[in-house]
Amino acid sequence: MAWIRTSISMIAFGFTMAKLFQSLAIAGRLVKGPAGNAWTSQGVGIAFMAIGTAALIGAIFVHRGEVAQLRADGMEARFSLTSAVASVLSVLGILALLAAMVSF
Repeated sequence: MAWIRTSISMIAFGFTMAKLFQSLAIAGRLVKGPAGNAWTSQGVGIAFMAIGTAALIGAIFVHRGEVAQLRADGMEARFSLTSAVASVLSVLGILALLAAMVSF
């Protein structure tokens, strides 16, 4: 469950950073990176959304592996709400990522 919270925070932070950098670009104040290149709202927002979505997908695989190990040790099979919520949120994260790539 902690991965779900962290991933949602990163995806939301990506949207927030995208809007911040977008408003800075409109105001004519570009943020320069270490190499002197301007950071764009699209690049920053997409990076955070991609990291959050990738972390969530990775957490799904780790969770399923741990549940499989518990089942091998004798735990009975049952529905995993955590896995279902994480799966739905990862699909939404991918859709948000695609929407950000198209709309910016």
